[in-house]
Amino acid sequence: MKLTRDQKIALFFGVFGLALAAAALVPAYRPAIFDNSPADARCAELRSQLITVSGDYRAQRKIARDARRHLSSVESDIAYANRRKQLIEGFFVELEVRNEMRSYASILHDAAAEFKDEFASFDCTPQRCVVPKPILDRFYSSMIDGGIPSSPGTRRDKRLVFMSHGFDPSDYRIFDFLPSTPEEAERVASELQEAASVLGPNSDYLWRDTSWGNTFETIEGPQELEDQKAALVRLAPSRLQAEQNVSVTENEEKRLKRLFDKLNSEVKELDCRKKSQ
Repeated sequence: MKLTRDQKIALFFGVFGLALAAAALVPAYRPAIFDNSPADARCAELRSQLITVSGDYRAQRKIARDARRHLSSVESDIAYANRRKQLIEGFFVELEVRNEMRSYASILHDAAAEFKDEFASFDCTPQRCVVPKPILDRFYSSMIDGGIPSSPGTRRDKRLVFMSHGFDPSDYRIFDFLPSTPEEAERVASELQEAASVLGPNSDYLWRDTSWGNTFETIEGPQELEDQKAALVRLAPSRLQAEQNVSVTENEEKRLKRLFDKLNSEVKELDCRKKSQ
């Protein structure tokens, strides 16, 4: 009897099904899809360890994050204290230089006022005056006695300090030599007074953020400077402890991660997730 095409297909699948059923009854030839045998004896233990380590690792990651966050907070406090300390120190440096420029200008102004009438009776120009040497020496002595450095090198150093804080002299040589006329002394004094009236960057910042009040120079400023110095001393051991905590917690986090990866790899190798217990 000749089979049709559909009958041949049905017969093939029927025979194939019988073969699979027979194979399932023979343990030696049972395919994996019929495998209900117990998993490796270590699977239960490994899975239990993996679950425990996974929980410990997640908890440790949070501890390490908190430690890093705390260190960042301490470092932020230190950075702020340093910025304020440097700002106020810069303010007092600028204040000192401005006061020194005012003092320098006042000495020149006083000497010019004292000798203006004496010089007026001689042939004088703003840059040069033909006067008797004794009068000129007394003019120089008046400035030096008032506090102007007698050494040209020291005066040049002063000029550099003043220039670094906004002083822009019309003639860079004015500090190489003492002014030779009252008019020249007045001109230098005016330039110094003008420079002293301009706030430096630190002073300007404190002025704009309203830190600088009427008593800032004598009370609030010195007190805040001491407070910021004390804060830096206090925060130094806190940063050291925070850095150590970060190191310890991160090392433990790495250890647990390595252990988790090892257990996870063993579970996968034993195929514990596919086999039933």
